[in-house]
Amino acid sequence: MNRTLRLLATYGFTAFMSAIAQAAPDEIVVFTDELEKKGEVGYVLHLNYAARARKTPDYPGEQAPYHVFRFMPEVAWGFAENWNLGVHVPFSYSPNTKSTTVDGGKVRLHYLKVNESSPDNTFFTARIMK
Repeated sequence: MNRTLRLLATYGFTAFMSAIAQAAPDEIVVFTDELEKKGEVGYVLHLNYAARARKTPDYPGEQAPYHVFRFMPEVAWGFAENWNLGVHVPFSYSPNTKSTTVDGGKVRLHYLKVNESSPDNTFFTARIMK
């Protein structure tokens, strides 16, 4: 029963946060097999730039990606083995409008279990759950 209540609370919190969060633009985030250990707090800065992209928005209010520089700080907390909770705040800078905008916010729950093929192998497989 306790496990069921925890799952329902987690689902409810996630649904609530999704409902109130602003839509952030798509970004490419690359994760490796380096999650924070239980009790650790980590910081990562994700950066990308669209040198060649669409110059016109696809819908009203969209920022066309052409020459837009996006940066997204992430603070992550390892709360259990193979699990962490990350808070992302994406920003973008457009030289066309000479403005910096906050593009919403995200809370992500990450599970990563790495299974190495053998001790001599540097390749790995991973399962990622968002």
